[in-house]
Amino acid sequence: MRKTVHLCLSSHDEVMFRSEADLTMGFNCFALATLTTESRALAEGRMSTHHHSMAQTDNAKELMYRNRNAYSRYFNTKYRRKGRLGEKHFFLLEIEGLHHTIAALNYVNRQGLHHGLAVTLFDYTHC
Repeated sequence: MRKTVHLCLSSHDEVMFRSEADLTMGFNCFALATLTTESRALAEGRMSTHHHSMAQTDNAKELMYRNRNAYSRYFNTKYRRKGRLGEKHFFLLEIEGLHHTIAALNYVNRQGLHHGLAVTLFDYTHC
């Protein structure tokens, strides 16, 4: 049975998304991970040092593993680096109920506002 989850991967030591191309590739990696794990993407917000996503999935750890692995391969090749991208562990919160779902969706979609990158909800295109 699919569970609704809020996922977040952070990198306090390094900028994860350095360009528009990186942000686009990050979105594509999440979309591919969603498809290959037969999950449903609900929301996504990308900042330079972290990204939030919400999905309905049977296996949140596999979804995040595939997402991180694909993006890390791209990033490592592009920037000539090695190793895992981001912190060792990722944030995972199971969402329960309608009110919790609405609150979590709003949180993810308002990342541009939260981090001062936009004046309105619609000004930041990466959420």
